[in-house]
Amino acid sequence: EMDNPLDSVAQKIQQLNQKTDTINQLAGCINTPSDSHQVREELRTTRQQFVQLATECEKIVRSSPSTPQQAQLSKELNDSMERFKKAGFNAMSKEKNHPLHTHQAPISGDLRGFVSQTVQTQLQMDDITIQECTELDIDNEIIRDKNESLQSIKKGLEYNKEIRQDLGYLIDSQSDALEETLLLSHKNKKISEDGLKLIAEASKKKNASRIKYCVILGIILGGLLICLLIIAAWVGEHAAVAA
Repeated sequence: EMDNPLDSVAQKIQQLNQKTDTINQLAGCINTPSDSHQVREELRTTRQQFVQLATECEKIVRSSPSTPQQAQLSKELNDSMERFKKAGFNAMSKEKNHPLHTHQAPISGDLRGFVSQTVQTQLQMDDITIQECTELDIDNEIIRDKNESLQSIKKGLEYNKEIRQDLGYLIDSQSDALEETLLLSHKNKKISEDGLKLIAEASKKKNASRIKYCVILGIILGGLLICLLIIAAWVGEHAAVAA
C-alpha cells in the first residue's frame, strides 16, 4: 500500500520552520563578535535548502487531491513561507548594511596576501548579490507556478459553469417532456374510464334485452300451453258426445 505523500509534507514543513529559526539565529550574529564568513556561508546555504525544500512541498501539495489534510498543509506551508520571507529579508538587509570585511594585512607585509584578501572579499560580496538574485528568481518561479495554477482553476470553474448550464437546459427540457407525458397519461386514463363506463352500460343493456326476450318467450310458451289445453279439452268433450 502506497504511503500518503502529504504525510512527508508535514515533516518537511517542520524542517522548514527549523531552517527559518536557524536563519533568525544566524542573522542575530551579524555585526557582532560572532559574525564570520562561516556564519554568512551558513546563512546562504540555509536559504538555498529552504527554497529547494519549499518547492518540493509546493509541488506535492498542488498535485494532491483537495482534502481537509491538503487544505491544512497548504495553509501551514504558506505560513512557513511567509515567516521565511520575513527572516530572509531581515538577514539580507543586515548582510547588505554590515558587509563582512576581511582583515587587511599591514602595508609593510606581503602585498600579494593583501591583494588576495581584497579580491576574496569582493568575490564574497558578488556571491551574496548572485545568491539574492537566484532566490528572487526562485520566488518569481513559484509565483508563476501559482498563477498558472490559478488560471487552471479558473478554467475548470468556467468549464463547470458551462456544464451546470447545460444540465439546467436538459432538466428544463425534461421537465417539459415530463409534463406532456403526465397530461397524455391523464387523458388516456380519462379515455379508459369512459370506455369502461360504456362497456358497463352496454352490458346492462344486454342483460336487460336478455330478460325482455326471456319474458316474451315465456309468454309465447304460456300461450301455446293454454291453447294446447283448450284444444285437448275440446277434443275430449267432442269424443264424449260422440260416444
